[in-house]
Amino acid sequence: MILHKAVQSYVPEKGLQFASFYKLTLKHHIFGLIRKESASGYFEILSDFEQAVFIRFING
Repeated sequence: MILHKAVQSYVPEKGLQFASFYKLTLKHHIFGLIRKESASGYFEILSDFEQAVFIRFING
């Protein structure tokens, strides 16, 4: 979902590499989710893969 959004909105002319743009898009999405909902409530509805990605992202 986020990858698709990043692909659709990426503008190479702005000088940012896609990997950096995707990481920034993902980071903003995660922080937005945390602001909107409690992280524990959101975490419970994630798939095992999404939970693993979430944990790795939070831990750097």
